[in-house]
Amino acid sequence: MSTISSGTTLTTALVQTGDTTGDLVIKTNNGNTTAMTITTAGNVGIGTSSPGNKLAVGGGITVGQGTNSGYSVLSFIDPSDGSARFASIRKNYDSPYDFRIRASNSTTKALIVFEVSNNTEAMRLDTSGNLQFNSGYGSVATAYGCRAWVNFNGTGTVAIRASGNISSITDDNVGRYTVNFTTAMPNANYGTVITHEEIDYGGTSFIQGTPSTSAVSVACYSNTSGQYHDTDIFCVSIFR
Repeated sequence: MSTISSGTTLTTALVQTGDTTGDLVIKTNNGNTTAMTITTAGNVGIGTSSPGNKLAVGGGITVGQGTNSGYSVLSFIDPSDGSARFASIRKNYDSPYDFRIRASNSTTKALIVFEVSNNTEAMRLDTSGNLQFNSGYGSVATAYGCRAWVNFNGTGTVAIRASGNISSITDDNVGRYTVNFTTAMPNANYGTVITHEEIDYGGTSFIQGTPSTSAVSVACYSNTSGQYHDTDIFCVSIFR
């Protein structure tokens, strides 16, 4: 491959031009190591000689240990001592699909903050892993997610219409059901929201017994008839 280096104008002081068929390659280590490749298609490769995208980065600095080990392909250097502790975008060794963004290479955790115009903080991941965002709060606050939800038919053979993190519904008796979680809750101190189709004046729904990390039992009761009552639409949401 031939190249031409030329200083043409003040605005383009150095021009590197490959020949009509080859890629532009920048080498180090006395010409033995390819540092960067620019293909004829305009793709840029760093640490790879065959970039398949507009920017492809290969290799990197090994970070972490054991199952958490991987390599950092982009680091932000601390100007005070030259260390890459404010890092990094990295690929893990243990999984072909595990891709991580780390706020710090040190043992001390760091925030990841997202800002919008005028340096206004819109969202952050704090050092405890909580997702915090400003969506009408007036300031950034922790978001508490719906950890499980279900809409089911409680009449006849109980049937789930739609759900998230719910493995099944157990029909305990007339108007009484157990909602079983696919993934258990960290503890049983969660909030349970229950709604159901109107059955008659005075119908209520409530938790029965003590919730557990794997399930919560709920019931529908008619104050008018003084009996438990099956209902066609029964909805349960779990927040924590």
